[in-house]
Amino acid sequence: MAAVLEKEYKYYMNNKKDILKKYRDKFIVIVGENIVGGYDSRGDALYFASQKYPVGEFFVHRVIDGDEVQKFHSRVYVE
Repeated sequence: MAAVLEKEYKYYMNNKKDILKKYRDKFIVIVGENIVGGYDSRGDALYFASQKYPVGEFFVHRVIDGDEVQKFHSRVYVE
């Protein structure tokens, strides 16, 4: 079974250099292989994403230099 939001994470890692140029120090929202927004705070990114996309279908990530990874993603509810 594939990890939740693996496609979004791979997209970020494969395009990190270009993403850094445009979104350095921002919180980005990724859905599939698309960046759908860049925000100054994690709260703003989460608010925007949760208003527009179902829980578990978006990935929020802070764009920073280096190999440090800070992932923030929507929670997934499974019955």
